[in-house]
Amino acid sequence: MDDPTASNNDYYCDASGAEQYEIIDTNDCDTGDGWYNFGNTNTPNCGEADDDPTAEQRDYYADSAGACTYTTTNCATNDCDSQDAWYGGGNTAGCGNDPSSWWRDYYVNSAGACDYSTSCTGTNPFDCDSQDDCTTHCSGDSVLGELDYYVITNTGTCDFTGGGIIEDCSTKATTDTDDGDVPLTFGTVSDYETCSAGACTGTDYNDVCQTTTNLLEYFNSGISYGSANYFCADFEVIASDPDGDDSSTTDTCTAGTGAGCSAGQFSITPGSGGTDYCQGFCGTGPNSCMFVEYYPVDSADICPGFDTCQSKTYDADKWENTCDTCFSSDEH
Repeated sequence: MDDPTASNNDYYCDASGAEQYEIIDTNDCDTGDGWYNFGNTNTPNCGEADDDPTAEQRDYYADSAGACTYTTTNCATNDCDSQDAWYGGGNTAGCGNDPSSWWRDYYVNSAGACDYSTSCTGTNPFDCDSQDDCTTHCSGDSVLGELDYYVITNTGTCDFTGGGIIEDCSTKATTDTDDGDVPLTFGTVSDYETCSAGACTGTDYNDVCQTTTNLLEYFNSGISYGSANYFCADFEVIASDPDGDDSSTTDTCTAGTGAGCSAGQFSITPGSGGTDYCQGFCGTGPNSCMFVEYYPVDSADICPGFDTCQSKTYDADKWENTCDTCFSSDEH
């Protein structure tokens, strides 16, 4: 505020007797106008508001004695302590880095405006990310989701999201890597029972050959499992021939299927077949014409049983059938 400049006047009478004066000294106190009692005078505990001074605006003027003095009448005051608080925080999507919150200690600066300091006794900024558990974890038989801790907005308090039940291992369906009761494929059944290290765990059961002719097959069934025994008779198909190794007739040997158990599964091997026939050209030399006879035999598979056909040759003149087959009637 622009107050008058005070002057120290020396009054006297001049030669004509008129009153005159001269200014001996002046004083203008307006340079003292401004804000007083401002500043940050305390270092608070983080999270606790402190009591910094209430700043006042002073209007300086010269009094009747010429000395500077002031008044606060109609002048402003300012106190910023009500703004002391935590600022920031909040939760960003996903488990991981979330914003920190800062304790601000507000005070009045030399311009009379509110300003703040983040200096305080304790932890500043305040952050909750160290409590994050960004992996699944267990509670009894249940798998729980990630725990994402964050600072509640504009506070110094932690909260979290997530951590709910993802699955209950005690009711989780059993799985089978070969998709069930499939004895021709090796598989492992996993029967889930409880939670360990953030995942459902239990007991595994591998399909196993108890002997080379017997498979113990495990399969999933709801939240449990079952098993079945398989033997050669479940897979091996016997080769068929009405008369077997009999060159006195001409027949067909129908192929079967070989089988055996190894590496936790049954395997099958198609057999061979054939129809008896005459081979070569008769009359062109000794044994130039032979009768080929097919008959059932056991293959090189593990399971016993005649599951394939093989052949042998007979002289064309051995039987009437071979003669009739290999020679024309006028060559008899």
